[in-house]
Amino acid sequence: NTSMMYRLLERDDVFAEAVLTPKLTALMTYLLGPGYVLDVATGSILSQGSQPGPLHTDNQFFPDPFPTQYQKAVAIWCCDDFNADNGSTQVVSGSHRRCRHPRPGEGLDSITPVVAPRGSIVIWTGHTWHRSGGRVAGGSRVALHTGFSRPHLQVMEGYEPHVVERLTKID
Repeated sequence: NTSMMYRLLERDDVFAEAVLTPKLTALMTYLLGPGYVLDVATGSILSQGSQPGPLHTDNQFFPDPFPTQYQKAVAIWCCDDFNADNGSTQVVSGSHRRCRHPRPGEGLDSITPVVAPRGSIVIWTGHTWHRSGGRVAGGSRVALHTGFSRPHLQVMEGYEPHVVERLTKID
């Protein structure tokens, strides 16, 4: 009961406008430094009955221990209210300081659902342990997941030059 939509940047300019929001670009510059790049722009729809995902970090390709300097950061746009019943993302508070991936079964007793009203942006670094929540409420929950990384990392979606060029033309 979970649907994912990939490569949203190529589908509509509204997604390019989202990733270029001034407050978001300021925060990503602070976390990742000047010249950071958009790694991924993906949508998720959780319908009633969706199950929680596995606990993970967004540093998938980094071995333990992680570098102390953040290499990745994520911003989730809450297109619907985020809470436990709606299937909000769940995080393990303070896990970013562990600088490693969670071990099997670890952290599950410390999970906290993100609570945020529609229109909020939730941000964390690639070090943070998190997972998608299960949805028990009726209907569906929609979110836009945008991931960013330092420029020396290979990006997940690999936007082609004409897409990046279009981004620079948005006022």
